[in-house]
Amino acid sequence: MSSDEPTHAPIAAALADAIGEAQVRTDAHLAKRLSQQATPIVVATPRNPAAAARVLRLAADHGWSVLPCGAGTHLEAGPVLKPVDVVIQSTNLNQVVEYSPADMVVTVQSGMPLSKLRHVLAEHNQMLPMDAPCTPAATVGGAVSAGLSGPHRVLYGTFRDLLIGTRIILADGRMVRTGGKVVKNVAGYDVTKLVVGSRGSLGFLTECTFKLKPLPLHRELCLLVGKSAQVDWVRARVMDSPLLPSAMEATNDAALIQAFISSRLGTDGPAAEWLLAIDCHENRQAAAYQTEQVLLLAADLGMHAEVIRGQDVERFWARHAKTWLQPGSVLRVQAPPTDMMSILNEWTQFAHERHVAATVTASLPAGVGRIGLWAGTVDEQVELLQELRARARQRGAASLLETAPKTVRSVVPMYDSPRLGTAERRLQAAVQRAFQSGGSHFPDTFAGGMTS
Repeated sequence: MSSDEPTHAPIAAALADAIGEAQVRTDAHLAKRLSQQATPIVVATPRNPAAAARVLRLAADHGWSVLPCGAGTHLEAGPVLKPVDVVIQSTNLNQVVEYSPADMVVTVQSGMPLSKLRHVLAEHNQMLPMDAPCTPAATVGGAVSAGLSGPHRVLYGTFRDLLIGTRIILADGRMVRTGGKVVKNVAGYDVTKLVVGSRGSLGFLTECTFKLKPLPLHRELCLLVGKSAQVDWVRARVMDSPLLPSAMEATNDAALIQAFISSRLGTDGPAAEWLLAIDCHENRQAAAYQTEQVLLLAADLGMHAEVIRGQDVERFWARHAKTWLQPGSVLRVQAPPTDMMSILNEWTQFAHERHVAATVTASLPAGVGRIGLWAGTVDEQVELLQELRARARQRGAASLLETAPKTVRSVVPMYDSPRLGTAERRLQAAVQRAFQSGGSHFPDTFAGGMTS
């Protein structure tokens, strides 16, 4: 090999011999997207778990760094990486392994697109209730590894609640299983939960087993418009009642409010400062009762309220998700539900003072909120994010930089929490070393404990 031969060439050749030329390519654009490295990254897309194991064994033997990846739709998250030798993608692992509708359990390969899985499950009136903002190409394994969640976590929980088993290939090529294929399968520590939010730092995820939920019989969505104090009062009353909302999302998204509310208010209607969306996945009678109670609460406070049903509910949540797919910086916060509205108010006020366009949303009962910055220079966004994070920390809240341009991520740390001290970080590092013992190096992309 000549001295001026690109360093990626021998890696690509070795992997092509191991898994076939059709499953190996080089990608200069991906290299710049991940780490601004000049050398193209070698991308391996094995067609089966055995081929994936060969990739990792080869990488371990040669000391190559390896980044596990799905479809690459969520790479604008996590720290800016050091140069990576190999990206191993799961997109060719995209089949249903086992599906038992009667048991409401499905096992799928990690490269299956979430959109395809939804279609398969819908044929049996079932669903995997994961509604975090994702593009249609986003894979099951990518969403699990990113620890994504959406508004309906209020009723259904997150991936930590739905994922009951995995199959992972460790850094040295060993295949291991966690959990199982039945709902009650854990005695002792549940290793499966470590995978959620691990961002590929523990191994290459090849299979996921989920417990499923039935599709809703009926959907009614109450949309309440009002002031911050009114929204928080409704949250407290609903959480202290027998009502069972599937989602309770507060947002100041002006475009969303205008699309579903403002046209009905008229020029003399109340100011649309906050929108509170309370969804219900129940039978018609139960949904009607919840709607009645929510409307009574709104009337007591003088809030404007609308009720939408059926496909209009789907349109609302699709429009809500669209906001969080646009390019920008998104900071996620996890705090007690009683503090969430005050944090959102403080965030929006601070962004307004800095003349930076910002949208906030929060799953109030879960205590998980987001702020999206869609404008401003890099320096302005960095300054604002650091201040927002500092203010969250003062309230004892953890924060995660969920997505941001590489120029922002190179300055702003991914994760911050007043509860994550030296002992917790040592434990996290020990877990990663245990998974990677004797194998190739997976970049440190772990969020540090915040996976919901």
